[in-house]
Amino acid sequence: CATLTNQAGSIAVPKLKNIRESVQAEVQARAEQKIPNCLEAQAKYAKQYRVSVHQWSYGRLIESIQAQASKVGIVIEEGEQVIRGSPQHQARELAINVYQTRSVTYM
Repeated sequence: CATLTNQAGSIAVPKLKNIRESVQAEVQARAEQKIPNCLEAQAKYAKQYRVSVHQWSYGRLIESIQAQASKVGIVIEEGEQVIRGSPQHQARELAINVYQTRSVTYM
C-alpha cells in the first residue's frame, strides 16, 4: 500500500449560502437557452435537470471532505464560487477568491 504526501496547505470549498437560488438560476438559464420560447418544455427540462443534479448533498460532501482533511491536518477554507463556466473555471475562481480573502484577512 503506497502512502501519499499531501502538498496542500488548505482545501477551498464553496460557501453553501444561497446554493439553491444559484442552482435554480443556472437551471433556468440552461432551460431558456436549450428551449427558447416554450415555457412548458423549459419547465420539464428544468425538472429533469434538477433531479439529475440533486442526487447528492453538497453539505454532506463538504462534511466528508472536512472530516478527511482534519485527519491529516489540512485546513478547510470557504469562498464564493461562480456558477457559470466549466468546472475547471469554477474551481480556479474559487481558489483565487479564497486566496484573496486570506490575503486581505491576514494583512
